[in-house]
Amino acid sequence: MSENTLNILELLAEGLIVLSLAVIVLYIYFLPSIIARKRKKTNLTAIFVLNLFFGWSLIGWVAAMIWAVLKEQTQSSDRPPP
Repeated sequence: MSENTLNILELLAEGLIVLSLAVIVLYIYFLPSIIARKRKKTNLTAIFVLNLFFGWSLIGWVAAMIWAVLKEQTQSSDRPPP
């Protein structure tokens, strides 16, 4: 193979590595939103917005993750009103 062909193959391999890493990073970044969607959370939009705008900070990402994995609270009719 010529040197030109090797350079093109190296560029394609580097591009594939960069693309793969970008997909992995985006998946991890939006993991709270993905979990919320899979769990059919009623406040999915709010979790997504929090994740989108504040997920870059560790605090925002952790808050979105906690919100996504928390069990939905249901209104119990067994309790008398206060």
